[in-house]
Amino acid sequence: MNSLIVIGASTGGPEALAAVLCRLPEDFSVPIVVVQHILPDFTGTFAKRLDKKGNLVVREGKQGDILRPGHVYIAPSGKHLVFKHGKIDLDDGACVNFSKPSVDVTLKSAARLFRKNAIGIILTGLGSDGTVGAKAIKNVKGITIAQDKRTSVIFDMPGNAIGSGNIDYVLAVEDIADKIMELVKGR
Repeated sequence: MNSLIVIGASTGGPEALAAVLCRLPEDFSVPIVVVQHILPDFTGTFAKRLDKKGNLVVREGKQGDILRPGHVYIAPSGKHLVFKHGKIDLDDGACVNFSKPSVDVTLKSAARLFRKNAIGIILTGLGSDGTVGAKAIKNVKGITIAQDKRTSVIFDMPGNAIGSGNIDYVLAVEDIADKIMELVKGR
């Protein structure tokens, strides 16, 4: 497995995620994992909705799923999503940043396994989940992106990550897919 993209979001995230994922082509060459703070039991429905909207295969992540190019895996509510040997491992640990799944937990796991080939993206949302994970990605020479204030419903998550000094690109939500394509093509 060469690369992985992890996208974290909370309030306003479903629309922002659709804006990003629906702009990526069917032949996209990198797996994507999404950590969206969402009510329990809604991740499956959310994944099906995104699957119908865009070009990529979108599913709720399951224990042991092999990460495949052009596939998007939504972290299920109530479990942290981490990686072991290129596969999804669901962890029932304690809440982190009042959340389970936590963006930080998934980003830190991606940093450990994918190192410089990890791309971490922080979208709109309340709180600071993703800030520590963005630092972990930067520490291993991965790339980080945050949604800008103008296009965020709530700027806390991207704003905190930007304020930490660990974000490479601050972009409007409609420009994130193009930057992803550029970065993936350049690897």
